[in-house]
Amino acid sequence: MLADCHRLLDSRGLLLISVPNVANITVRLALLFGRFEYTERGILDRTHVRFYTSRTAREMIDRAGYEIVAEKVTVMPLELVLGLRPDGWPMKTIGRTLASHRLSLGRCSRLLFRLRETRNGESPHAAR
Repeated sequence: MLADCHRLLDSRGLLLISVPNVANITVRLALLFGRFEYTERGILDRTHVRFYTSRTAREMIDRAGYEIVAEKVTVMPLELVLGLRPDGWPMKTIGRTLASHRLSLGRCSRLLFRLRETRNGESPHAAR
């Protein structure tokens, strides 16, 4: 689908994409307990055809001939999911634990990217 967008963008055009983060802590915990159930909305929405991690989303973008101009994530409010007070010691402990960049992606439910076509139309990492 991303490859098809090349013909629609002019030379200054940007593409915005949003993909579900399957590495989210709620999906990981569900898998730990043997559950992988599709839902009506959210990360495991029935309409999602593919699931991504930060690495696999970047690989897809690269293979499609785009480069990332900016990126953001949407963070799931764990205190609501877990039913904990945000200022209580359990949430503060969880927050400190998830503070590292790698673990903070576990709180992210969506990966959002602003893309542009690579300058020469090829993947910037194709020579690697």
